[in-house]
Amino acid sequence: MNIEIISTGDEVLTGFIVDTNASYLANKLLDMGLYVKRQNTVSDNIHDIEQILEERSLKSDLIFVNGGLGPTSDDNTNLACANVLGVEQELNTMWLNRIKHWHTIRNRDMPETNIKQAMLPKGATLIDNKNGTACGFMIKVNKALCIFTPGVPSEFKQMLHDTILPYIKEHFVDNINKSFVKRLFLFGVSESALAKRLDVYKFDKSITIGYRAYYPTLELKLICNNTKDSIYKETLDIIKNEVLSYLICEDELDLELKIKDKIQDKNVYIYDNLTNGLLGFDLAKELNISLSLNTKSQDFDIFSFIKDKDNSFVINLLHIENKDKCEFKIELYLDNKKIALYHATLEATLKNKLLDTLNLIIKTFIYKNLYSKKMIEPDVCTTLKCDLT
Repeated sequence: MNIEIISTGDEVLTGFIVDTNASYLANKLLDMGLYVKRQNTVSDNIHDIEQILEERSLKSDLIFVNGGLGPTSDDNTNLACANVLGVEQELNTMWLNRIKHWHTIRNRDMPETNIKQAMLPKGATLIDNKNGTACGFMIKVNKALCIFTPGVPSEFKQMLHDTILPYIKEHFVDNINKSFVKRLFLFGVSESALAKRLDVYKFDKSITIGYRAYYPTLELKLICNNTKDSIYKETLDIIKNEVLSYLICEDELDLELKIKDKIQDKNVYIYDNLTNGLLGFDLAKELNISLSLNTKSQDFDIFSFIKDKDNSFVINLLHIENKDKCEFKIELYLDNKKIALYHATLEATLKNKLLDTLNLIIKTFIYKNLYSKKMIEPDVCTTLKCDLT
């Protein structure tokens, strides 16, 4: 099944705004097992919209067209669709009354230009918009079902969740083979080095390998399109074996939630001589942080710090003086008992990403300790001592 997204608007094409709607839509469709194969962005020019709609509707099964449904002269998507179909636009009186009511309850006079928002191509099915004056609509163009939505994100998302996704699920999802993505989150290996290792394998054509680098993390994606279960399992086993030394977690990078699932509502105490408080800030989103002590001092008695702290989880972070490299130590205590130690030296030149990197390593170590998993062995670290007990 060929699915495409067409985004309209000079402000998107020129980069004045970021097209978050397209990425949001593609991700939601993928959650349903639908893989978007192409995205196009065109200007507000009516002839450009007509051309791309005519061209892609001959080759696709489902097209989402976002933007250009407003009341101003540069909003031409409705008319462009009617022109491609060779039909007239018809006034939807129900929607016109909705627009009038929208203005009335806000004590505004409705400009005549808003009438164009109720002019739909003949034969189109209206899609309700609870947050604005631009209705959406759907209609068959050539071989493709085309679904038109406004560009305002709040309006687009409401329409998507209330009407469009339920419709897609009912009419498409249950009748096609599914696509899905497996995500592996890695640390300590470069994109090029990993690609070199994986390129020696000839994976099945139904699987595409993708990379997304956002330092200090590298996301590796297996994009599966109608892949047989046996092929998917075999491929995943090969890849996980290659990346095991760098694997932080799978599917979601949600270390804070994973840590919370294990320690529940225990009081968390942090002595931080390493991240300038970044760890405590991150963990506070999910955990019960009773105290986060951030200091440059290394003169600290951790045993006094954790004394008589029942129902507690203590994280001790220590930067070790080393002029040439970043050497550090992480200690974990659970209910007054030391449960793990990690002592390592960072070898890489990290510039302004040092704190982010340390923060990621610490959270990974905590997560892997709590779940009894093997600690990562990244290329950028020399592990001096790692005790997961």
